[in-house]
Amino acid sequence: MAHARRPIISDVALNRGGQLDGTVLDPQGNPLPGVAVLVRQAAGRTFHATTNPAGRFQVAGLGGGMYQVLAAGGHATFRLWAAGTAPPAAQGAALIVAGGRQYRAHSAAPISLSPDALILTGIILGAIAIPLAVSNAQINPDFGS
Repeated sequence: MAHARRPIISDVALNRGGQLDGTVLDPQGNPLPGVAVLVRQAAGRTFHATTNPAGRFQVAGLGGGMYQVLAAGGHATFRLWAAGTAPPAAQGAALIVAGGRQYRAHSAAPISLSPDALILTGIILGAIAIPLAVSNAQINPDFGS
């Protein structure tokens, strides 16, 4: 039985006036100007914007809650927080990748996306997990037996 994938949900802080800032990029990380952006609230209310020459967009008048953002075949789900209420880990803007799922929210300059991201993630996780396992084995000789 195939399991449906759960959407990635990112926390994003709204600016004063309930303004969401965001960027739409192509899969190579280039900004997409003139793209229609649809922001849909979980309750069904929709908002529209168009990206500027730098691929950025703004939508005002939003409240805190769950929203889906769609643009250029890409989509993402965000938990938006009213100004001054967001948790410390919340980002300052949304990132949409054309033709794909959302990778993360962002707070500053857009990132360049790489098809080798999973390999890099595995290397980083291994670099963290192996020393922890060795340390646990030294502290507790019965660890792993």
